[in-house]
Amino acid sequence: LLGPRIYCAGPVIDGADPVWPPSSASVSSLEQIPKLVSQLKASGVDILKAYVGLSDPMVALLASEGRKVSLPVFVDEWTRNGSIDLMEAGISAFAHTPTRDMPDEAVALMKEKALVISS
Repeated sequence: LLGPRIYCAGPVIDGADPVWPPSSASVSSLEQIPKLVSQLKASGVDILKAYVGLSDPMVALLASEGRKVSLPVFVDEWTRNGSIDLMEAGISAFAHTPTRDMPDEAVALMKEKALVISS
């Protein structure tokens, strides 16, 4: 049937004290990330959604582990959407338009890395 393509992100992947506990997978250490990615891949998700409570090293490891199993990572870090640090962590997209003007350097890096904003 013709229709929209729908992607399943599964739970939001958040830090130790998740903002949305019922719909989150909480991680408090880097060591938890590879197992979580494997579990989410096995459950059939199409993409991983990183949330505001993750540190930059956690986002980078999530993106790295996701690439190993063909799961891109999109990020919703609220006021950090559009952040160069997050772009350099290896993500594929931002979940929402940045809430502030992005510097030219950030726009250029988004173009270079072919990152998208999925608002």
